[in-house]
Amino acid sequence: MQENGYEVITASAAGAEVTEICKREGVRHFPIDFTRTLSPFKDLKALWQLIRLIKKEKPDIV
Repeated sequence: MQENGYEVITASAAGAEVTEICKREGVRHFPIDFTRTLSPFKDLKALWQLIRLIKKEKPDIV
């Protein structure tokens, strides 16, 4: 995608591996508070973070 002139961003749970890969590949990373357990409150919080990110960044491709 970057070769075609697109800026690539990622949204995922925070982690050292993700940070390292994004730095190496020149990709901006937005940490989202995803959890592996089912938690309606935390899921709603993560959804809200994603909505805010999408409104802010206005991506062409999702």
